[in-house]
Amino acid sequence: MANADIIKRFGFDGKPFINETFLYADDVLLGIRLWNLGYYTYYVPVESGIHYVSLTTKSSGLLSYYTIRAKFIKHAFIKTAYYSTVPVYYARVRASLWTLCKAGFKKYCAIHKAVIDGWRLGLKLRSKFGFLDLNKAPHVKLSGHIILAHTVFPVRSIFLRKRFVTHNDLILNI
Repeated sequence: MANADIIKRFGFDGKPFINETFLYADDVLLGIRLWNLGYYTYYVPVESGIHYVSLTTKSSGLLSYYTIRAKFIKHAFIKTAYYSTVPVYYARVRASLWTLCKAGFKKYCAIHKAVIDGWRLGLKLRSKFGFLDLNKAPHVKLSGHIILAHTVFPVRSIFLRKRFVTHNDLILNI
């Protein structure tokens, strides 16, 4: 549910979502934008319909393209306490995927394209709407050594995969 007047006034060009962020990014961007403007967003765990998982992308093979593109849209568009490390992370991921693609691993070519497309779109949106500041929304703060390790090395699974996030982990700026 949303207040239509607030969305018209403070959404993205009067709309709740950005057309170009189709799939996997739009709701997050709207929520952070509203928190940045002093409004609250809430997750209400009520089943209100049936979600047919991957129905849009299943037959096309684009599932990983859109999920990875969304990740890099957010990396370029959302400012965090560790934003200065994001360009290094982007360069590492892009170079690794390019190397794998050129070595003949074709699935990495599409992922490489998703990374580049997401980053470019995120920068375009940032120049149009400004940074979205994650520190103004509830978020889970990770320690600096985890962020640094993830920036330089592909260690996500070691540090983050088994991390259970609770409500107490959230930093609320209300």
